[in-house]
Amino acid sequence: SIKVVLAIALLLTIALFVMLTFSREAVTKEAHTNAEHALEYTARQIDNVLLDVEQASGNIYWDLLTHLDNPDRMTKYCEELVHACPFIAGSTIAFEPDYYKEKGQLFMTYVHRSYDDSLGNEDSPLIHRTAYGTKPYTEQSWYRQPIDSGRPVWIDPLKNEDAEGVAITSFCMPIYGKGGRRVGVLAVDVTLSLLSKIVLTAKTSPNSYAVLLGSDGSYIVHPDKQKIEHQLVYNVADADPALREAAEAVMSCETGFKAFRIHGVDSYVFYKPFV
Repeated sequence: SIKVVLAIALLLTIALFVMLTFSREAVTKEAHTNAEHALEYTARQIDNVLLDVEQASGNIYWDLLTHLDNPDRMTKYCEELVHACPFIAGSTIAFEPDYYKEKGQLFMTYVHRSYDDSLGNEDSPLIHRTAYGTKPYTEQSWYRQPIDSGRPVWIDPLKNEDAEGVAITSFCMPIYGKGGRRVGVLAVDVTLSLLSKIVLTAKTSPNSYAVLLGSDGSYIVHPDKQKIEHQLVYNVADADPALREAAEAVMSCETGFKAFRIHGVDSYVFYKPFV
């Protein structure tokens, strides 16, 4: 009887071990699949927002080129852009020094929604301004990058002296005048609070969270707002070689996942470049 009981107990133990092994693999695979789907879905949502912004900007841009001789019309274009797309929080058109001599050395028009309306409510009042930031716009990144590169560009979120009122990222297009000369910039703003609502809802489990990184490794979206203002992903990664390896893979625009330990807990990071 004892031999029979021991044999049955051994068989049960082996069966339970096999079941546990396969169950663990199945649960892990399902968790990985869910994380990958969440990553893909989140990237697609952001892509839809940014694509709408780019298309709205392009529609205005081509008409703007035919009316460069009318500076008073530029404010109207900015208003149309803000009204045309609910994701656009503000719009700026600025020109090279002395382009409109009758308007002074520097000429820009800036139209934006109320700062407390991050989602672009259609009823939000529009605010008109002729300056932005604490230094001349010709020295600010949203103006310099498209002027210097000669191509449309999404810039990393404005910080320090370039930031004002609310955190934004901007789509900026160089304006070409006669002879192919770059004469100004059309820029449209998307608030980070809008992107945060998309990114921070990407949770595949109660203990998971999502972040969005800039091209320099800075946090654009993170549940801990302190990290957004003061940290790079490499600062956190320095404490763990495996996490450092994962951070380097993320910043190398790779797609995949890596295992690591953080605060004594076995964890995974899933990553995908956003283009």
